[in-house]
Amino acid sequence: MSPAPSIGVLATGSCLPERILTNDEVAEAAGVNPDWIVQRTGVLRRHIAAPEQAASDLAAEAVRKALAAAGLPASALGLLVLATSTPDELGPSTACRVQALVGADNAVAFDVAAACSGWLFAARVARDWLRSGTGERYAAVVGVEVYSRFVDPADRATAVLFADGAAATILGPVPPGTGFAPIRLGSDGTGAGDVLIPAGGSRLPASPQTVAEGRHKVHMDGRVVRDFILRIFPKVLGDALDRNGLRLADVDLLVSHQPNPLLLRRAAADAGLPEDRVVIVGHEVGNIGAASLPYALAGADHDGRLRTGSRVLVTAFGAGLTWGSTVLTWTRTRPRAALPAPRTESASTGPPRTESPSTGTPRSSGTRTGTPRTSGARTGTPRTEDGRTGNSRAESPNSGTPRTESASTGTAHTEDARTGTPRAECPGTGTSCTEDAGTWILRTESASTGTAHIEGARTGTPRAGSPSTGTPRIEIASTGTPRTGTPRIEGARTGTPRTEPPLPRDSPPRDPPPRHPPPRRSPPMTDSPSPTTPDPLATLFRLDSARVLVTGASRGIGRAIAVACAEAGADVALAARRAESLHDVEQEVRKLGRQTVLVCGDLAGPGTAARLVDEAAAGLGGLDILVHNASVFPADDTGTSYLVPFEQSGSAEWDPLLAVNIGATVDLCRAAHPHLAASPKAAVVLVSSVAGLIATPAMEAYAVTKAAQLSLMRSLSVGWARQGIRVNALCPGWVRTDMTEPMQQHAPLSDWLMSHVPQGRWLTPAEVAAAAVFLAAPASSAVTGHALVCDGGVSVPDGGLAGIPKPASPFAA
Repeated sequence: MSPAPSIGVLATGSCLPERILTNDEVAEAAGVNPDWIVQRTGVLRRHIAAPEQAASDLAAEAVRKALAAAGLPASALGLLVLATSTPDELGPSTACRVQALVGADNAVAFDVAAACSGWLFAARVARDWLRSGTGERYAAVVGVEVYSRFVDPADRATAVLFADGAAATILGPVPPGTGFAPIRLGSDGTGAGDVLIPAGGSRLPASPQTVAEGRHKVHMDGRVVRDFILRIFPKVLGDALDRNGLRLADVDLLVSHQPNPLLLRRAAADAGLPEDRVVIVGHEVGNIGAASLPYALAGADHDGRLRTGSRVLVTAFGAGLTWGSTVLTWTRTRPRAALPAPRTESASTGPPRTESPSTGTPRSSGTRTGTPRTSGARTGTPRTEDGRTGNSRAESPNSGTPRTESASTGTAHTEDARTGTPRAECPGTGTSCTEDAGTWILRTESASTGTAHIEGARTGTPRAGSPSTGTPRIEIASTGTPRTGTPRIEGARTGTPRTEPPLPRDSPPRDPPPRHPPPRRSPPMTDSPSPTTPDPLATLFRLDSARVLVTGASRGIGRAIAVACAEAGADVALAARRAESLHDVEQEVRKLGRQTVLVCGDLAGPGTAARLVDEAAAGLGGLDILVHNASVFPADDTGTSYLVPFEQSGSAEWDPLLAVNIGATVDLCRAAHPHLAASPKAAVVLVSSVAGLIATPAMEAYAVTKAAQLSLMRSLSVGWARQGIRVNALCPGWVRTDMTEPMQQHAPLSDWLMSHVPQGRWLTPAEVAAAAVFLAAPASSAVTGHALVCDGGVSVPDGGLAGIPKPASPFAA
């Protein structure tokens, strides 16, 4: 039996309605100003279908263009799969309408409903269908939306984002080793109510009442959707890399669903993906749902950003909730036809590019220039690549085996990107090769860095003492001399690489690693400095050999506290949602010669807090100090602003804060108690906020939960004092972190906030970390039940600032 063929994208096509809806028009109806839309979404314009145009009309035109680009007649299609949330009618399928419009008489036609993930779900169906051996050779996979018929112009959460458009791809056989890797999909129906059109189906049929109540329009909880995207994006990205034995450095381009330009940039940056490798099209078209991913792919294709051999990381996420990812190795078997090309934008430059592929007009931003790129492969072997042609490169992602390849000629190379097994491949001639489509390999560390994480993951604010910021590092060593350590031990984190036997080609992939892996204990990277006669005063601020759990340790204040504790001599358990977000702070702690344990999970989940405490204590051999910094900040209906007037707030603003800021605080303290009661150094430091002490209009949910932490702290300090456990709290003011970055960038709000700070400046995470170390150290052995305020004077009665002119409050509007 011959092996199943590789299936890839042969051509792309797109269709946008002629009418452009500007931000001025949208802003007037939504009750906002045009700048508000740009600042919060990055969308500049969107296209709207004419009254006589339906979803099938846009989709049919996109399919015609894709067929022309592939050089195929419509009769060659054996399959037509259409993804949409806005069909022509509830039945029949819109795909059947498209089949008739394009004359694809031989195609099986049906719809897929997976919202913004729809195209990738449809591509999975088409890929597997064409590989099944039933005789079909080519498939059209199209995404289309006409959201304008289902959006309330007065609803700023949806009207500023959603628009109309279609994009199609022709799938067919490609040379072995190219095309789609296995496509992994996922769903979580518990989030079905986060984005939906409530009425018009069997649950709530159309009636005069549903129409009057606007139940036939898109309803979206912007904050919840934003959090879902930021949570699922690194998961699907890492999953695709792991399943294919790749690192971020091996990826040429990310093509993703486009929720909005700002959110996609943030998600990609948080995952550590270089900005020049992210395709952005949402600024020109808004969110066009199931069409946005293939439209971005078509834009990259026609802009010349895809070359034969390019590795494309494809990710999707949408309502349902749904998500998926894959790696697409690009190939083109026919010359590209001269078609109108959608414009794309490089995330690193912002402005749209103006290149026309048919004329060769130079691009204005974000393009590959042909400059050779070098990147460390998984074993440290350098990789060289011509950015425009993809010609010869040497690389050994898994085993160190040299690889040579000419993307333009198909010169043979040896490599198995997933298992390290040598393979022979000749894309240009179709010579057979060995391939393992389903093997799940746990990646081991790079020999050059000792890292086993997704490369380049951002953790937010630089830690205290970062040379890039100039902020003095907290260092209270016994000799007064900063500890610099010695060169780190390469490969200390994972040891011997792990390999697994390959699976047969069509076997299902192995189960992924558990979502919450067991804690990993890292040995010290350096030996402690030679002891000298201790300074009695300095020892008061030492945490020598203390075992500390810091939650929310991946960035900002939490990261600074974790590093400060390590500098004071403590071993640190680092807690965050995702292990990859802790990579940088883990390295900093290890460089200081201290042990680290990574414990990961969502504190809003049931039982997570107790599990994190138990894993931290097991990894460190006990627990002496709990520093609870993890917190949730409120957001408005767009998911980007932090200010929601109380009368407009609801469960979306209150529930997440109650779950983490109060619920997780209670659970962590309860779980930590037996460990702390057995320790002679026991201390609890709750990182609250000055918001719990003063009036904070439009942030009531945050203020109430932070005040509750202070109340809990005072009660526990009395109840636990006789057990030798000190319980205190920190109340930071306005601290310069990535969480407060939107406030910093909003000039009127920032000016107003700083006018109420006697010191007149944003504080730094290092300053808060110094206070945390003090509360945990012997210097505060008699301090319990105290809220240490480090706010630059914000909580001082306002009389001290009476003579200072202040700008008008931004809340007045």
